This record gives sequence, structure tokens and C-alpha cells, in this order.
Amino acid sequence: MKRLHGLLLLLLAFVGSARATNTISWQKSLFDLSPMYTSTGSLLDGSFTFQLGTFTLSPTISNVDQWETNWKLLSTGTWDTVDQAFGNSFTFNTDGTVSGLAGSATFTQGEQAYLWVRNGQEMALLTDFSGSDSNSRWMLPSMTNLNAGAFIWELPTADTVIFGGVNGLQSGTAHTFDPSGSFRLQTSPVPEPGSALLLLSTSFMLLRRRR
Repeated sequence: MKRLHGLLLLLLAFVGSARATNTISWQKSLFDLSPMYTSTGSLLDGSFTFQLGTFTLSPTISNVDQWETNWKLLSTGTWDTVDQAFGNSFTFNTDGTVSGLAGSATFTQGEQAYLWVRNGQEMALLTDFSGSDSNSRWMLPSMTNLNAGAFIWELPTADTVIFGGVNGLQSGTAHTFDPSGSFRLQTSPVPEPGSALLLLSTSFMLLRRRR
């Protein structure tokens, strides 16, 4: 019964809200069976949170210690650990704030949205840069046009990983488990303070070896 209740909540978030105008729904669908792993190969558990947001800087491995203070939260996802599915939706007010989100930051058209998955020990940061507008990439639409439309951002379309891994792509960050087949997402250990430059140089070496 608990699982069925969770499935109904996810379906409401994924399908029903997508009919509203100026609304963005984001998800890993209930029907997407591709696994999501930690760096050691375990499936993601209930300790992880899924957040969608933007940054006031361009996030890279070298400035990972600045991500938290420059993060602008858009939405926190509903997380079903049994089906490894997550998602939520949100709607903009005309002043650029998110409807129903207390203390919401102000957003502007064209900001790039990122998915940040984390539990304090491991995390992944990724986005979708494909396409030229918010119909085909994770880019915020008009805030002032109430009829901007309804958008659905799916995890399988993500094409850029800043930290961790997504859709078979890995950023070069540390992990002891290398998925043998396709995977939807993989987290990596959160770097210790002051280790960002070492992590960056290691990732370059790993990328060169892969090529």
C-alpha cells in the first residue's frame, strides 16, 4: 500500500502538473528501469536528496567548494527508492520567484538548470545543454509570460556531467565501481576541502586515458 501511494504521488507530479502553463516538470520516470549507483556500486538509498536549481557561477570541479553558497533552489524531488524514480514540478510567478517555495530566490529567463543529487558523503551534478531553448534543454523560460508553456525535463536527456556520472558518461571523479552496462546516474565521493585542484588534475588524466 505504501509503495502504491508513492507511485500515485509520482504520477501526479509527473503527468498532472505538466498540463499547467509556465510549469516545469522534471523526473526519472517510473518506467525508466536504468539503475542509479553510488561510487561503490550500491543502488541509491533513502539518504539521497534530488534537487533542481541554478547557480550564480559556472560550476566546475575546481570550484566545488563554492557550489553550496551559489546554489539557487528551484524544486526538491519526490524520491521512490523502490522504483529508483524521482521528480517534481514547479511554476514561476511573474516576479521570477517559484510559486509555493518559501524564501525562493529570483530567477531570470535563460538560466541553466542543474540536477544535484547528494547525501552528504556522495553526490552528482549534471544538466542538459542540448538544443537552443527551454523546449529542448534545461534552460529557464520566460518569467513574465504566464503562457510560456509546460516543459518536461527527463533525466535520460541529460548530456553533461559536472560531477559523478550520467547516461554512461563519467566526469573522471573518484569511484571504485565501474558499471559494466548502461547506467542512468552515478554519484562520487564529496571531495575534502582543499582537494578540488587534485581532483581536477586526476579527472583530466582519466579523460585522456579514456580517449
